Order: sequence, then C-alpha cells, then structure tokens
Amino acid sequence: MAFSWEEKKITKAQRKIGAKRLLATAALLEIIPPEKFDMGRWIGYRDTDGIQKTVTDLNHCGTAACAWGHAMISFPQLQPVVRHGHHLFVLIEGVQHSLTEGACEFYHLTTKEAEALFWPAHVGSVTQAMEIRRLRKFAASMV
Repeated sequence: MAFSWEEKKITKAQRKIGAKRLLATAALLEIIPPEKFDMGRWIGYRDTDGIQKTVTDLNHCGTAACAWGHAMISFPQLQPVVRHGHHLFVLIEGVQHSLTEGACEFYHLTTKEAEALFWPAHVGSVTQAMEIRRLRKFAASMV
C-alpha cells in the first residue's frame, strides 16, 4: 500500500509549528517585490520562445515564484533542487521530497490542504495580497 500524507497523523504541536511557518511565509511575501511573485510558477521564468524554465535562483532576470517557491528559497531548512533539467524537488534538511510531500512535511498539512494553499492549478489567479490573506487565515484555523 502506498503511503499517503492523508493517512499521517498530524499532532496539535505539529499544527502549531505549521501555523507559525505559514505566518512566516505570509510575512516573507509582504516584502517580495510584486514582479517576483507569480502563483502560476513554482520558481522560474519564460525564455525568449515563451517556454517555462525552472531555476532555483530568483536573481535570474524575469524569474518569479509562488508562495511555496519563495519559502523553498528563503527558509534555511529548505533547498529547491532541479533534476533532469526541469523537475523541481525540495530538500528538507537533506531529504528529497516531491513538492506536494515537501509542503505537507514542512507545514504539517494534508495533501488537500497543501494543494488548496499552494498549487497554481488549484489556486487559480491569486494576487500576492490575496495569498498573504489566505495563508494567515488558514494559519489561524490550525491552532
């Protein structure tokens, strides 16, 4: 049987840690320049042909990231890693995770919660201010 984050028991103490991390992510987003925020990208830019490129350096010209992408770059226990040229993973204290697993592990969320908060396909057209409010509201519901 495959492991599912939905089956993992998340303790009250873990939820408190997750809430603090969500609030820290919201605070981080407040200082990000608007041109560096894009809920439609993990971390990346569009090249001259319009093709999405995945990178782990926000200093690359035209690079922007979603809320989770900024967290992966900014929190010291996280490290985004690109494998095979375009597949993005996150290392949490040296252990590789898919982006979904990583968000679940770092914020102590279920898969559905992580997708609702961070995944561009589920989030849709969300502005930076909207995402900050969403993260804060959800963090308040976790404690």
